[in-house]
Amino acid sequence: MTHKRAFGYISSTPFWRGQYIPQKIQNLIVRDYCIQRDINFVWSLPEISLIDSSLSFNELLRLRNENDVTDIVFISSQMHKPNLLRSIINTCFAENVNIHFAIENEEYNLCSTVYPEVAINKLIYESMMASHRREVPASLLAQYAKIK
Repeated sequence: MTHKRAFGYISSTPFWRGQYIPQKIQNLIVRDYCIQRDINFVWSLPEISLIDSSLSFNELLRLRNENDVTDIVFISSQMHKPNLLRSIINTCFAENVNIHFAIENEEYNLCSTVYPEVAINKLIYESMMASHRREVPASLLAQYAKIK
């Protein structure tokens, strides 16, 4: 039985090289990611569609303790620009929250890292590089293509 519990953090706007993925599909991607990682998925909250907003993320942090949540699963590291992503990651580190990126299939436990600032810089760099060379994997979209 798993002891990890996670909120999903999804997007209400196009986030991956201008592509929009419906929230229903984002939720399924996050849920399936959690199942594969043996994480108890609680529910997702979409970020509001204001530029550079992290209001929904802040709400997830507020609700974290009352729901015994240890992790937050982002649909993608591409949801935010690097400066806002850095701020969010720093907050996760300060709050002892593990972060995951479902599309990239990556997990970061910065709290167990000896040099968290180096890990954060590496994560931001990888996110910036990914935004220039990746698209949502066709196989991932095909898996959910029949869902409307």
